[in-house]
Amino acid sequence: MLKLLHANIGYLSKQNHVLIENVNVELKPGSTTALIGINGSGKSTFLKTLCRIIPVLSGEVYLENIPISKFSALEIAKKIAFVSTDIIKTKHLTAYELTALGRFPFTGKFGILNAEDHNIVENSLKLVGISNLRNKFVDKMSDGERQRLMIARALAQDTDILMLDEPASFLDLENKYLVYDILKSAAKRENKAILYSTHDLNIALKTADNLMVINNKELLFGNTEDVILAGIFNSIFDPNKIIFDIESLDFQIISTAHTEITFNCEVSSLSALIINALSRIGYLPVSHKTHLEISCNTNLHNATYLLAVGGKLEKFSTVGGLIEALQKI
Repeated sequence: MLKLLHANIGYLSKQNHVLIENVNVELKPGSTTALIGINGSGKSTFLKTLCRIIPVLSGEVYLENIPISKFSALEIAKKIAFVSTDIIKTKHLTAYELTALGRFPFTGKFGILNAEDHNIVENSLKLVGISNLRNKFVDKMSDGERQRLMIARALAQDTDILMLDEPASFLDLENKYLVYDILKSAAKRENKAILYSTHDLNIALKTADNLMVINNKELLFGNTEDVILAGIFNSIFDPNKIIFDIESLDFQIISTAHTEITFNCEVSSLSALIINALSRIGYLPVSHKTHLEISCNTNLHNATYLLAVGGKLEKFSTVGGLIEALQKI
C-alpha cells in the first residue's frame, strides 16, 4: 500500500518550507481516513506529496514498498487516483465521456476503450448514483452532480488508493453526506484506501474510520475514536473560543454571556436546544438559584416553558416566545 517514513512535507521556495515534520504513517486498505487541520496547515500539500505531484522534502514515500520516486507518472496513475479542488468547467463533454477519461492510464495513446473499460465506466457512474445523467453535459450539471462525477472519474481509474482534496466543499448538507457515504461504500466494497481532506469535522467524526490530524507541524494518525480520546481537538483550536464536546461529538463556541439564569429541564434533547438559544442571546444557564428561572415539562413535542422573573411566572408554548420575553428584560 502507501506509507511514509520520516517524511518532511512542505514546499520548495528559496529554501525548504516544512509544514509537517517526521511523518510515519501507512494507509489502510478497506477504510476511509479524514485529513483534518486548520487553514494553511498543509493538508493539500500532504495529499499532493503522496501522489508525487510535489516531491517529499526529506524522508521517503513508499508505494508497494518501493520509493514512489521510482515510478513513472503513468505507473502512479494506475495505482493512485486524485480528485483536486479544481472546478471542472469543460464544455461539450458528457458525464459518461468525462468519467471515461479515468481510464486513460490503461487505454494507450489513442484512448480507445474496450468492453471492459466501458463496463468500468458504467459501474463507476452507478456507484455514485448518476447513471441517469450519463448523457448530460458537464457544464449543465449542479455542483453536487459534478462532484459525484469527479468521484466517478476517479473510481473509473480503478486504483487501490483514492485521494480527494475537500470533496464536499460548497455542497449542501444532503450532498455532503451523500459524498462521504459514497466514499465509505467504495472503501468497504472494493477494499480501497481512501484519504480525503475536509473541514466538515462533524461529519468526518461520524463517518471516517480513521483520522489524520495536523497540529503544530505534527501528524496524529489513528482510529477515529482513539484520536478523539487523545484530546487533540482541544489543542488545535483556541480553548478560549471553541471547545470539543466528546459527548455530542460537536464543537461549541465558548459563550461570552455574563447574565446567569437558573435552568431546569429533564429532557436532554430539549435541554440542549434551550441552552443553545439562551447562550445565543447572552445568558449563562446555571443550576443554582438566580432572580431568573426557566423550567419546562418533559414532553418534547408538546412542551411548556415557564419563566419566573422576581416571583412573577409566565408560561410559553414555544422556545421563540420564551426567548422573545427574555430579550425584553
